[in-house]
Amino acid sequence: MNKKIKLEYEKYILNTYGRQDLFISKAKGCYVFDEYNNKYLDFLSGLSVNSLGHCHPAVVSRIKKEAEILMHTSNLYYTKNPLNLAKKIIANSYKGRVFFCNSGTEANEAAIKILHKYGNKKGIKKPEIISFYNSFHGRTLGSLSATAQTKYQSGFEPLISSFVYANYNDITDCEKKVNENTVGVIIELIQAEGGVIEAEKEFINKVYKICQEKEIILVIDEVQTGIGKTGKKFCYMHYDIEPDIMTLAKALGGGLPIGAAVVKEKYKDVLGPGMHAATFGANSLITGVAETVLEIIFNKKFLNEVNKKSEYLKAELKEIGNTTGLISNIRGKGLLIGFDISINNKQFVVDCLKNGLIINAIGEKIIRLSPPLIITEKELKKGIEIMYKILRVNK
Repeated sequence: MNKKIKLEYEKYILNTYGRQDLFISKAKGCYVFDEYNNKYLDFLSGLSVNSLGHCHPAVVSRIKKEAEILMHTSNLYYTKNPLNLAKKIIANSYKGRVFFCNSGTEANEAAIKILHKYGNKKGIKKPEIISFYNSFHGRTLGSLSATAQTKYQSGFEPLISSFVYANYNDITDCEKKVNENTVGVIIELIQAEGGVIEAEKEFINKVYKICQEKEIILVIDEVQTGIGKTGKKFCYMHYDIEPDIMTLAKALGGGLPIGAAVVKEKYKDVLGPGMHAATFGANSLITGVAETVLEIIFNKKFLNEVNKKSEYLKAELKEIGNTTGLISNIRGKGLLIGFDISINNKQFVVDCLKNGLIINAIGEKIIRLSPPLIITEKELKKGIEIMYKILRVNK
């Protein structure tokens, strides 16, 4: 990588990211290219954002079309695209209302405000919200308070005091935390940032039952798992539940920033005019692009192919594990896959990058894969071969 670029980043960009030594100059499909035109197979898809790959023709075409008609007006007026997108989301999930914003953390902030307002309307002076250890809900103060990981929270105290933390997949501990002040539960069905840890079906069904019986609002954070990532339209569809609020972002915009909170009909009036807003939320350009993204991903044949690719990827990883003895505990749904690795996971990421493959390390022993949903079996095989090559050396 050009050292001058790195030095200029240090001079002009706030140092809040631990970047890899890769300068991406362009991208297409499942590949990104550096300034020397070397190409890298992307098994991370911009942290689960580029589910249709980079510069998908339909996305690019819709961007061009919308940019020539209408980009931004504010929410003081009515426009067509936000309505069409909201209708498409509702038609493919459950009856309710949609609030549009710019990111996953903003979608979760909207959900948190709804929970607080709901509690206040019920006369609860100190509303409590249950979230789960090892979760990740965002970086803003409200969503950070919901994120029960000390490594993210440390140094930003005092946090919002309404959050109570429970052990993931532990219904006994969760039940202990429920009381007369509990207004909501916020949970990821796969803790992606926490290591691709899946929620057990029995646990989720019991949490859902508690929420239904006690009129506690259940918020399902689908920022990373939504929009086809797990082989279904939304991850909650793998379980016998329906969220009261579902938060979305990442893949929804096809590479452009957008978030959404989908609020069930029962709770549609908790927030009224003037109680919450997002200046760029429901931007005409981005909502038009997102509509095209959903048209492609929500196709039954497309999702069937995602599941076939998932089975292939898991089977190949299992074979590598059996051959090398260096990877184990392969898990996840669709094309959100994690596994444990018994060599230095951060060095493994660096070695893969040197060999033309982009992956992600979590914690001290976990590797996360989140390739674009459009990836081909041939491209999956290429990525697997790169990982196997490196592991074979370390065997």
